[in-house]
Amino acid sequence: MLKAFLEEAKWSRDKHVPKFDDYLNNAWVSVSGVVILTHAYFLLNHSITKEALQSLENYHALLRRSSTIFRLCNDLGTSKVIKLN
Repeated sequence: MLKAFLEEAKWSRDKHVPKFDDYLNNAWVSVSGVVILTHAYFLLNHSITKEALQSLENYHALLRRSSTIFRLCNDLGTSKVIKLN
């Protein structure tokens, strides 16, 4: 997560607008979605099995996509509107 924050800080410092794919690859990590979802899973599920732990790896895409959605929603709330002529 810190590496993702550092990358965004470099983009901001250099006034660099990354390609959309580069942004998304970094954005889903820099939001706390994965941390929150993983902690919630362990707090709500009192019978953790080996299979359950392995399923976290199998559903990595689910964690990534939900974190991406969380980040994009967050960005909508803090972004500026750019008018194109």
